[in-house]
Amino acid sequence: MNSYKIKIKDKPCFCGVEKALINNSVWDKEYRPMTYGQIIFVPSDGFYVKLTCKETYPLARFTEFYEPVYKDSCMEFFANFNPEESDIYVNFEMNSFGTLLCGVGDNRHGRKKITEYGLPAPEVEASSDEDSWSVTLHATLSSLESVYGKLDFKAGYKFKGNMYKCGDETPVLHHLMWNPVEVEEPDFHVPAFFGDFEIVE
Repeated sequence: MNSYKIKIKDKPCFCGVEKALINNSVWDKEYRPMTYGQIIFVPSDGFYVKLTCKETYPLARFTEFYEPVYKDSCMEFFANFNPEESDIYVNFEMNSFGTLLCGVGDNRHGRKKITEYGLPAPEVEASSDEDSWSVTLHATLSSLESVYGKLDFKAGYKFKGNMYKCGDETPVLHHLMWNPVEVEEPDFHVPAFFGDFEIVE
């Protein structure tokens, strides 16, 4: 089981932040672009998740919230922020435009849009250059507390999650993972294979 230490920062800066490689392939191994994730926690503000992929001309077609961006070239962050008391996890899925699909629930089926909790969609900033692209997600404390209730995020706090790279309708179908999902058919919605996250000073 992979683990990742989330640094506490006083502002959203990824300098010196560990890179978690999203390079495990279980179902298809033909296309494996170099992909990694970085996560920080800013007290009173929330989590910032930056996902980066070395990929030229990523497929990007969807532009509206909750459209099926996983059919484009897509990077994703799934997390259960309160695994001791809840089976609910949040999936954040983004294409290179920064278009977001964000759902909430305890399994693949019957998930709610995070906007159904009375909040705006989380902010995503996208950037790209000649051979890579990245997305930076801001998961605010208010949005997470609307799902889980009050949580005491501080050094030592632990939760579960995973990071992915995929493209269901890209020229080469691919599914990459930070923590391997050992099931027979492609499926990222398997919390049993979430890795470990811990907030540290």
